[in-house]
Amino acid sequence: MGYIGRGQPDRVLTSADIGEGAVTLADISFTDQPANVNITGDYPKQTMRLCDNATVTGDVTIGDGLILAKLASDGDSVTLTSDGSNRTISGTGLIEANTIAQSPNQSLTGMTGELGSTITGSPALSLDNTIGTFEGTLNSNTTFSGDAGKKTAKAWVNLNGTGTVGIRDSFNVSSITDVTTGTYKVTFATPMSSSNYASAGGVLGNSTSWGSTFWLAGYNSVPQSTTEIGVNSRQVTGNAYGASIDCDSVSIIVFGD
Repeated sequence: MGYIGRGQPDRVLTSADIGEGAVTLADISFTDQPANVNITGDYPKQTMRLCDNATVTGDVTIGDGLILAKLASDGDSVTLTSDGSNRTISGTGLIEANTIAQSPNQSLTGMTGELGSTITGSPALSLDNTIGTFEGTLNSNTTFSGDAGKKTAKAWVNLNGTGTVGIRDSFNVSSITDVTTGTYKVTFATPMSSSNYASAGGVLGNSTSWGSTFWLAGYNSVPQSTTEIGVNSRQVTGNAYGASIDCDSVSIIVFGD
C-alpha cells in the first residue's frame, strides 16, 4: 500500500494482523534441516533448533530450555560437540533432544566438558549406558551407578601411620583411628551398600632395616563392613612375617557397590 507523506512506522507483526482463515496448513512449511547449527550466547526462553548436529561455538546460558530437534526417520541421536575450545554451559534451564514425526530419540551424544554438581536428568542422569569416552573433568559431587559405578573408586585414603596418625588426602573417608601398632581403622563418609567390596593398597616403611612389609585389609580386629575397614602392616623376615609395625605411608583404595 502506498502512502502520501510519512509512512507508518515499523512494528512487530502480530496475529491480529492476519485475518481468520487467511493462512492454512498448506501455506506453512519448515525450512531445510541443516546438518549443523552453532550454539552460543543466551537462550532466555524456550527455543527449538532443527538440526542433525549442533556445535557449541561459545559460552552458553540456558534460561528456560533449548530443544535440539531433528526431522528424520533414521533414529539417530542429535550430536552436541564443541568447536575444540573450552566452553561453559550454565543457567537454570535444560538442554533437551527430541525428534519430530518419528519415535522420540531423547539422547545427546558427543558432549565433552565438565559435569557440574547441579546437572540433573529426568528421572535421573545416568551414564551407565554411555558408549565411548567422556573427556573432561567430573565435579566432585558427580556420582556413577550400576556397572559404571563399579568401575570407579568408592573410597581411598593416604594416611600417615607413625606418631600422631592423620589423613594426608582422601575421598569418601570421614576419619581414621590408630587401633594399635600397625593397625588402623578407616571409616567411610558414605557407607558402602554391601560389605562384599574389593580393596587394595600398600605401605611404605621408614627404615631399611625393616626389610619388606606387607599390607592386610579387613584385619580381624577391625572386620570389613559397610562403614569401615581395617588395615594392618607387618614386617617380613625371610619366608615368615613378624610383628605389626607402624609405617610412614599407608594407602587403601576401595571398589564395589
